Amino acid sequence: MIERIKKGKNKLQRTLTKKFQKVVFKIEKTKWKTIKKVYPNYPKRMEAFYRKIRDKELKYAKTEEQKRIINNIYKFNVLLMRREFYTEKNNNYHMDMLNPLGMIDYLKVNKDIHMRWLKVDAVAMPVLITLLALGNTWAVPIIGITTLETLKNIKCVTQQNYKIEKIMKEQEKLERIANKRIDNREKKYGEAQKLISEKVLESEELPSMTEIIDNIQSKEQLEQLKQLIINEAKIREQRNKDKIKSIGGI
Repeated sequence: MIERIKKGKNKLQRTLTKKFQKVVFKIEKTKWKTIKKVYPNYPKRMEAFYRKIRDKELKYAKTEEQKRIINNIYKFNVLLMRREFYTEKNNNYHMDMLNPLGMIDYLKVNKDIHMRWLKVDAVAMPVLITLLALGNTWAVPIIGITTLETLKNIKCVTQQNYKIEKIMKEQEKLERIANKRIDNREKKYGEAQKLISEKVLESEELPSMTEIIDNIQSKEQLEQLKQLIINEAKIREQRNKDKIKSIGGI
């Protein structure tokens, strides 16, 4: 009996998660479509924003190691931002199959945000109800909005707990898949990835493609870089085709 209830609960949770994800992905799609239309210089603006934070933190850095860490965090944030912009996918909504357990950190951050808002709602609601009891009818719509916000935050926390639990249960399987993919990429693009990562780490700013090409030291690096670019071009072409199909309703 207990097992049947547990299975029923898990099935309901999966159904709710899928429905919730559809809403989230629809919002995500609208978000990036709007940003690209209204704010095409978004990547440059965000890079300038991250650079400003980096430069401010560098003023307080006391050692070369601290400076190196600050600069690498800056470059990492820029790379993540670019990936979001060009793939039109939020990093905290989609699992990176090369680092699946990294999704847990995003989920925990999102969960903490919703938990903080729940605490705000818990303080605000008694105050609003007291004001309403004293005859302040203008509090009615605010109570309604706060109630909806509370329900949304509870739902988000529940979904994130479910996802974290699911990832932890499938940890071994996800790690096997990730290791296999990493090994395959290493075989195909190992030298090219080494070339790019070395240039990224040694440069103060993210290197241009010209700077990376200028740093090529072997024929193998050249061939792998060429194949890496061709593969990325195919992925982007397929992504654009999928986007066109989605717009056309096919």
